[in-house]
Amino acid sequence: MEGSTFKWNAKYETGLAEVDVQHQGLVELINRLGTLRVCGGSAADVTAALDALADYAKYHFSTEDSLMQATGISPEHYEAHSRTHDLFLDQITRIVDEAQGDVIIAIDRLLRYLVKWLAFHILGQDKEMAVEIAALKRGTPPESARREAVDYVLRNTEVLFDAFNALFDDLDSSYAELRQSSEAQLKEAQRLAQLGSWELDLTNNHLQWSDEIYRIFEIDPEKFGASYEAFLNTVHPEDRESVDHVYQNSLMDHLPYEITHRLLMADGRIKYVHECSEHLYNPEGKPLRSIGTVQDVTLRIVAEKALRKSEERFRTVADYTYDWEYWRGPDNEFLYISPSCERITGYSASEFITDPGLLLKIIHPEDRDLVERHIRDEFDQEAAQLDFRIIRRDKKICWISHGSRPVYAKDGRFLGRRASNRDITDRKILEHELQRQAQFDYLTGLANRRYFIERGEEEIVRTSRYGRPMSLLMLDIDRFKEINDTHGHHAGDITLQMFAAHCQETLREIDIIGRVGGEEFAVILPETDGEVAYEVAERLCQSIANQTMTTETGAFIGLTVSIGLTTLVVGGEAYLDTLLRQADEALYKAKALGRNRVCTFSG
Repeated sequence: MEGSTFKWNAKYETGLAEVDVQHQGLVELINRLGTLRVCGGSAADVTAALDALADYAKYHFSTEDSLMQATGISPEHYEAHSRTHDLFLDQITRIVDEAQGDVIIAIDRLLRYLVKWLAFHILGQDKEMAVEIAALKRGTPPESARREAVDYVLRNTEVLFDAFNALFDDLDSSYAELRQSSEAQLKEAQRLAQLGSWELDLTNNHLQWSDEIYRIFEIDPEKFGASYEAFLNTVHPEDRESVDHVYQNSLMDHLPYEITHRLLMADGRIKYVHECSEHLYNPEGKPLRSIGTVQDVTLRIVAEKALRKSEERFRTVADYTYDWEYWRGPDNEFLYISPSCERITGYSASEFITDPGLLLKIIHPEDRDLVERHIRDEFDQEAAQLDFRIIRRDKKICWISHGSRPVYAKDGRFLGRRASNRDITDRKILEHELQRQAQFDYLTGLANRRYFIERGEEEIVRTSRYGRPMSLLMLDIDRFKEINDTHGHHAGDITLQMFAAHCQETLREIDIIGRVGGEEFAVILPETDGEVAYEVAERLCQSIANQTMTTETGAFIGLTVSIGLTTLVVGGEAYLDTLLRQADEALYKAKALGRNRVCTFSG
């Protein structure tokens, strides 16, 4: 423990391992007080150190008491030893009270008492206790063990007094060592932190600066008439009045102050410094001294100004972008959200920041799993793209095109991800409409020929893979040309629409219905063998025959339909073209036999 108030060495060991470790802990706490004495600790620092010392001493005393009780040490020795513990704590309290708040006096008196007490406690009482405990553990009778302990102390009285003298003599030299080391460390710390200290004696206007303040102000100590007025002359003219005003008000109000201001260098350069100060007063309230620090914060201020300009440029671009932009940090927290989020979602930027879970809450339930997977995976991707739906505050559904990419600092540190979210609802509506037009017949709303074939081929693949039955119907409205020629194309269109609607009402949701020609329709019946398919076709044929349509002129139109049926043979040839051809042949057979009937392809 080099540079300590109390220097520990092996001669202080009692032979009781747990006790020796705790003694060293007490020594460290005493040395902490010594450091506060040299380095100028505050009353709060001293109080904290004393509280820690008292708590640890109580813990140590409890350990010794338990040890003595467990080994059967003599009651007289136990009682006397325990009494010294109580006296120690009382004496600490008395010394602090008598110092009346003077930190330096309190520490000086405490250290002198503590060093002597600890030497006596270890070399006297605890050595005596250790000898008696060791004797008892060897099986020595209690009276003999007690006598052995007393004899040991008497034989080593000279050692005890030598230790007192050595420790007492070392106390002042320890202070000097600590003070010298502290001053050197303080100078180095001030240089590294660009932080200097000062003291103004208000009784004679004498200003004392540390070396670092002279370096900050770029002033030769030999040429500086140190006074408050001389200091004010170094302050930038535009800041001089405000600095003086803050200082004078602080003196009158008995309050500390902080201020950042400019210095005007001899060559016209400007520096920024941050000052902190407090004052000392006599009992009548007259100010005696002002003490404080000055730190060169030029680099910080310049960097902050540059950062503000950069941030202003960033916000000018980001805040006025049409898209909803945000930046998530490495811990997935929001660092920035553009105001456009409110136009797109109905929620403000502050709502997203105060409720980080809001982003997921507004995701459409059908898209939430997709987005959650994307959020989990995106931090491992250089760039990510995703379209999903949100539910706005007004309950409207909005499509979002989301893109994100990682952000890195110049030194390669990961800073999070920037994301851009664009409202693509109109585009999605258009895409959906174009897709509908490309896949569905504009008149009947059924699948058109191309989309029907696409769906049919998918169903054949599924049916063949699992060995399931499937049937296909070809339907043709009987004498449809006559309806057009007699009642007009408008009546023909209505007939087609009514026929399509009836098929949708009659058939299952899983059945695939398509308009594959002018008045020709096709139906795929998944999971349906030939026998069941025939029953479905017959039922459809009969229900159509029971339908009538009234034209705009009041004429009644009766409808019938001819149906051709084929069934996919499990394990046989599985091509949609083949099935369509087979069903078409069966359809022509139904036409040839008089229409309004169902015929099955017979090969």
